[in-house]
Amino acid sequence: MHLLITFCLAFVYSLTLWAQVPDHLISALQSSSDTWLVEALSEHNPSIFEEDCTEWHVASTGPWLRIDVQSSHHFDIQQLPQNHCTDLAAMASLCDLYFPLFEKKLTSLGLDDDYKYLAPLVSGLNPLEFGEFDRAGIWQLSFAQAQRFGLRVDETIDERLAADLSTDCAVKQLLFLEKKYNNDKLKVTVAFTRGVMYANEKISQARRGQKPFSEVLEKRDHDSLAFLNFLKAICESQNQENALLDYIDILNTYENVGFLEPVSFSSIVDVLGVDEQKLVQSNPTYCGKRIPLGYRGVVFILPKEAAKMLELKDEELYAYEKGERYVAQVSKRETARVIATGKPDMTNRIEVIYVVRSGNTLGTIAKAHGVGVEDIKLWNGMPNDMIYVDQKLKIYPKADFAIAGILKPKRTEESHDGSKTTYTVRSGDSLWKISQKFDNVSAEQIMEWNGISANIFPGQKLVIYTASK
Repeated sequence: MHLLITFCLAFVYSLTLWAQVPDHLISALQSSSDTWLVEALSEHNPSIFEEDCTEWHVASTGPWLRIDVQSSHHFDIQQLPQNHCTDLAAMASLCDLYFPLFEKKLTSLGLDDDYKYLAPLVSGLNPLEFGEFDRAGIWQLSFAQAQRFGLRVDETIDERLAADLSTDCAVKQLLFLEKKYNNDKLKVTVAFTRGVMYANEKISQARRGQKPFSEVLEKRDHDSLAFLNFLKAICESQNQENALLDYIDILNTYENVGFLEPVSFSSIVDVLGVDEQKLVQSNPTYCGKRIPLGYRGVVFILPKEAAKMLELKDEELYAYEKGERYVAQVSKRETARVIATGKPDMTNRIEVIYVVRSGNTLGTIAKAHGVGVEDIKLWNGMPNDMIYVDQKLKIYPKADFAIAGILKPKRTEESHDGSKTTYTVRSGDSLWKISQKFDNVSAEQIMEWNGISANIFPGQKLVIYTASK
């Protein structure tokens, strides 16, 4: 009984300590573990994440930026639950990677290099972190800050997600705030992490109440200052091996590449076989998942194997991209036509009113008529895939598609140079892949010859005209 009571008291005490760790700080720690670099590091050198962080030595350092923190807000490593030790190790390892860059940029403008700890506080050093009020990147910069200091942010490129460029912007913002607040480090920190408007409101509140600025700050601000002190002590204690060389080894498995034409991520994935998630994570600046022509602001990286494959398949990649772009343009025009008229282009199409039967799904109906599910939804103004028995659906199949029970006019064939071939679509096929099986045949021609969009399915018959030999 005594052991049970002791265990329960210990459990309750651990929950109390856990509750003392603010949510925004736990969120920052978890963001560190979400980065692709940490995932790669855990495979490259797993020993970094195997230690119990609650046994780490915490150095006795001076306060962060020499700012005193209320004793009630000190952050104790014993408060951190064991399952978050990996998160703390991840954050410490990312500090090894990014801090040399931060220190160089800060000291070049005469700023205290302790400001480098603001980045892990606000983002967990995760380039893909998006916060409140459209803040983004390692330094959680706003759109207005990015514009002010010349960063590009649009539908294709977000330079806030690039470590080097965003650090330049953050350092300039810190320099601006130091001038604005007469080098008052506490006000600068609050303005950077919570916003200038919030800092100014607290300054006015302190002035009205004739109190020190620190006394009118919210608990979240004091918790953040305590965490900055704690993180500084952890990093300066060197509890784990420095991960910088490991990260360099990881990055050396990648290579900077350039493109002669605009290319989408989807084309790179399909032609070069790169994992799309890792492609996005390793190139976060390209938020539109596309490499615009002529953009050189941030390097684009690929695994070395894919970079070598690019040298061999560059022409194939550009040809594939053009086919994808053509399909997208055709689909966009077709959607606009349906919205305007309620019908698709009726060239070589017939109108069918299909009455839904028991057991039907949109998928089976679409396949039976040689059209896509999204086509049926568009033609009938359907917000989702829900259908019901006896519902009437307008469907516009191709006139030459064989539909049981429907008498269709025979297609009038146009004259073509070359011989006619029928190709049966297989699983995994795309129009571009099919076009590559024949000499001088493009995806656009296949679409034209068969009066179809890019939607194809296994078993579908396609007419191909090959050049006469």
